Amino acid sequence: VIEQELMKTGWFDDAAVTSKELPALGIVPVACCVLKPGIRFNQMETIKRLSASLPSNHIPASFVLCEAVPRTQSGKIMRRQLAGLINK
Repeated sequence: VIEQELMKTGWFDDAAVTSKELPALGIVPVACCVLKPGIRFNQMETIKRLSASLPSNHIPASFVLCEAVPRTQSGKIMRRQLAGLINK
């Protein structure tokens, strides 16, 4: 659901969401996104856009911009590699 809402913004070529534990917040969503060419990422605008359609606990606590979301040949997200990207 979160990935779909990120894609609806029109700002990303691909997106994947996983979770991460933060000491003060507990387990929160984190988005790994591939920006479309020519788009400048604005975290506050992205959060504002997502807040219109998602509950507050579904809004990513952080966004990681990457070159590509790690996927298998069949298109499934490679969760371990994704975790490696968000924990850099």
